Amino acid sequence: MSIEVNCPTCGKAYNLNESLAGKKVRCKHCADTFPVDLDEVVPVRGDVPKASAVRSNHRRDSEQLDEVLPVRAASRRDEEDDEENRVTRPEPAKAGGFPWGWCLAGSGVCLVLLICGGFATAIFLIVYNIVQAANNVTANLNNMGNNPGFNPGPKPVTVTTAIADLQTNDFFRKKDAADWLANTPSNPNDQARVARALEPLLTDGNPFIRGAGAAALVNWADAGSVPALIRCLESNDGQTSDSALKALVRIRDPRGVPVIAKQLNNNWKRGAAANALQTLGPMCEAEVIQYVFEPDNGTSTEAQRLLKSYGTKDSAIVTQAIAALKSADPNRRRAAATWLGQTTAIEARRPEVSTALDPVLRDPDQGIRLNAVKAARVWATKENIPTLIKFIDDKFADPRPPEETYQAIELLIGFKDERAYWPIAHYASHWIDNAKGVGYLQQIGPAAEMEVAKRLTNPSNTIRQAAWKAIGIVGTKANLQTYLMMRRAEPDLSVQRFAQDALNTIAAR
Repeated sequence: MSIEVNCPTCGKAYNLNESLAGKKVRCKHCADTFPVDLDEVVPVRGDVPKASAVRSNHRRDSEQLDEVLPVRAASRRDEEDDEENRVTRPEPAKAGGFPWGWCLAGSGVCLVLLICGGFATAIFLIVYNIVQAANNVTANLNNMGNNPGFNPGPKPVTVTTAIADLQTNDFFRKKDAADWLANTPSNPNDQARVARALEPLLTDGNPFIRGAGAAALVNWADAGSVPALIRCLESNDGQTSDSALKALVRIRDPRGVPVIAKQLNNNWKRGAAANALQTLGPMCEAEVIQYVFEPDNGTSTEAQRLLKSYGTKDSAIVTQAIAALKSADPNRRRAAATWLGQTTAIEARRPEVSTALDPVLRDPDQGIRLNAVKAARVWATKENIPTLIKFIDDKFADPRPPEETYQAIELLIGFKDERAYWPIAHYASHWIDNAKGVGYLQQIGPAAEMEVAKRLTNPSNTIRQAAWKAIGIVGTKANLQTYLMMRRAEPDLSVQRFAQDALNTIAAR
């Protein structure tokens, strides 16, 4: 028998084998699927088909099957779902373009997830290995302790047995001995031999042995232990340095002070070192004072605090400041100049301080120059006047001189030295900030008149202009006639105007 069916979607006719009855097939023309209805079965002519007819039907069915494809039979569960419309199968995608955008987006998401997963896996493995290693160590130690064949030996009960255990190669006996000594008060009779027995532990290859030995030396170290303790402190060995510091403080040997003071430069050790130096007291003054002008602000601050607690005299710090002013390190020069500007001058030390300050007043660093001028206002002598004049002379071209220039001028005014009067008058008359310049000349007053008047006949028109402007401030009526004659002799018309303004100002007083 054969089944004649039409595709319900496109109307394409098919003559199918009866074996496809009740099944779903796919139309080759439109790719839609549809069920083969049993009602459409058509009997083949003749009750018994001949062999040729069978072959012919088979050939025709094969040809038809080339155009229609049977859909895979669904399971009983799927058939029930189809009948009850509980599950709807997605139809095959119609022919179209390949979804490259979705593929790329999916690939990007997969890549991100892969990278994140890789990092998470790596971190997990690292943590897991660390925990596993710690567990293994603990398990091994427990196993050794529970193993009948493992016998670490009896705990030490005397100094003699402890020393004997320290000299063995057995880890547990050695460590137990060091721990026992760390908790046993020292006594003068045994201190030397215990200290000698403990010192080799400071260089042991096992960090636990080194730490135990250093902890025991806190109680038992003597003067002979100082070199070994110093080496521990200098090495910054995390297992021994802290205990070595405590031992050195207990011994109070002067040899340990320099290496302890050196720890002030160590950010991690500074606090412990400062506490140790505080405990040791004034015996550390000579070493601590060397760090008072360190470039590191934390170091210098801690050193100054310690010196204050020792009651250190300023004269001792002045010596260090002079050395720092001569240093090649600009930060040390700046720190020394800052401190000198904030302290009170010691008359006996003034000459040497002013001499040390002189080259710093010409320092290329503006910040250092400013601090040096402030220090000079406390410590300078007349020996510094030429340098101070040169200092403001270098700033002549600046329409707004920097702060240190004003500081230098005020210092020169205080000296009341005639060598400084004209430079001050000259630059004060030149600056745009004329109010400040006038104020400086008014502070000097008539004392500057003679020095300024000498420039009224200078060959330079610029110098004569500045001199007439200054004469208008410091000139007196007693010399008015002289200035009037000089005004008449002035050849330059622009300078004559400055001269006339000065004469009018003097006459109005």
